[in-house]
Amino acid sequence: MKKSISIKTLKRIDPDYSYLAKYIDEGKKFTVKQWVERYRGIILPSDIIILVLNNGSISVKDLRRFALWCVNESLKLMEDTDLRIVEAYKVGKKYVNGQASKKELNAANKAAWEVTDKSDPITYNMYYATCRAISGNAVDAAESASLYAASYLTYLKNANYSDIRASQLDHLLTYL
Repeated sequence: MKKSISIKTLKRIDPDYSYLAKYIDEGKKFTVKQWVERYRGIILPSDIIILVLNNGSISVKDLRRFALWCVNESLKLMEDTDLRIVEAYKVGKKYVNGQASKKELNAANKAAWEVTDKSDPITYNMYYATCRAISGNAVDAAESASLYAASYLTYLKNANYSDIRASQLDHLLTYL
């Protein structure tokens, strides 16, 4: 696991890091937490989340746990959520922890898909975020789930998107 962030890290993630270059101390290397604390007030939480998710400092299992946490924050606020969508989340959580099989996961996701209103972007996005949290590339899953959940929470709570992303960043840092 990588424990630091440097200019090299930034360039690997974003070759044209011009937006960040004016804020970064060339030649200095910081732990991930030090870097976040140093630049948190300057760089958008969304950009920091993407950087932390992509720099290799968080395990695959913890990336998926973070993705599921993001989904759960949204599920807590959903009214009249079909239990099959909630069950897909629960089975996803069990799967990440080695307590459910791929077959159980696929069955739960299929059941959730059948009740998802594809014409409603909110429920569709929650279904998608839940499924993405436990499938495919872990970094992509964490990015997708956190983005969908933040968008949903912004809509549902009429909240500030950046504040929600800052809250997600706080939680993400607990995995370091």
